[in-house]
Amino acid sequence: MMAAQRRTLSAEKALISGAFLRAKRVRANYLTSAFPKFLESHGLRRMRFHDLRHSCASLLLANGVPLKHI
Repeated sequence: MMAAQRRTLSAEKALISGAFLRAKRVRANYLTSAFPKFLESHGLRRMRFHDLRHSCASLLLANGVPLKHI
């Protein structure tokens, strides 16, 4: 795995697990509010968190996963 990918995965893990490591309840809008900050801090274009669902589905289809399984 490339170093940049490792850094990104590490940052993503910290974003998701940060609230859990503090042993506090996760607010219902945690990902919605944290996601834009994550994108900006990593120099990525602005998008909604929900858009990841569609991106994932497109990638799965392109890689031969049957639509029924998606």
